[in-house]
Amino acid sequence: MPTDAERFAIVMNALGAAFNRPITPAVLTAYEMGLDGLAIEEIEAAAKRALKTCKFMPTPAELRELAGGLKPEDQAVLAWQAAVRAVEDYGWYRSVQFEDAAITATIRSLGGWQRFCERCGGEEEKWLRQEFLRTYAAYCKVGVSPEAALPLVGEFERQNTLLGYRNRPEDRPALIPCEYVPPVLRRIGRSEADREALAIANELANSMRVPD
Repeated sequence: MPTDAERFAIVMNALGAAFNRPITPAVLTAYEMGLDGLAIEEIEAAAKRALKTCKFMPTPAELRELAGGLKPEDQAVLAWQAAVRAVEDYGWYRSVQFEDAAITATIRSLGGWQRFCERCGGEEEKWLRQEFLRTYAAYCKVGVSPEAALPLVGEFERQNTLLGYRNRPEDRPALIPCEYVPPVLRRIGRSEADREALAIANELANSMRVPD
């Protein structure tokens, strides 16, 4: 009788064959991390649903959703809480980088860290929250580019850059951990498929923004 690890490998190879995506050791590890906590029976059931309903290779987040796990929209609520706590703890002066890359990408698409901090706690916060939740869910589904996941610049780093100072201690971004398991995101690169995914992500993010 096959072990859980062997059954998981069978599931991944079946998905890879069906969606024409190579299952490398790195991909296998990423999916193992992203599906951590699900029973092998849940993963097998999610894969069967994916084969019936998905047009493209499902991400770990999509498989969790198909298995009855946390949906991107629900994950977005936890992410919003983490982002707001970071504003309270660090403010707009510090540069920051979130363990959850989808938070970093979302805040960048909403105008950057300083603009995000300005809009928190005031009359705009309810609109900001709506934009954040929708944009975050979009990134969870589509993925993020390496550029979108770079640290968010705070006022200290911005001023030092203007003055020609580089790599000052106060420029070092604060690393913001998550109190939840961050989603395993597709990393959008330079391939044609990835460029299409990035265009979709940008289109989704821009369409969800509320004018100032």
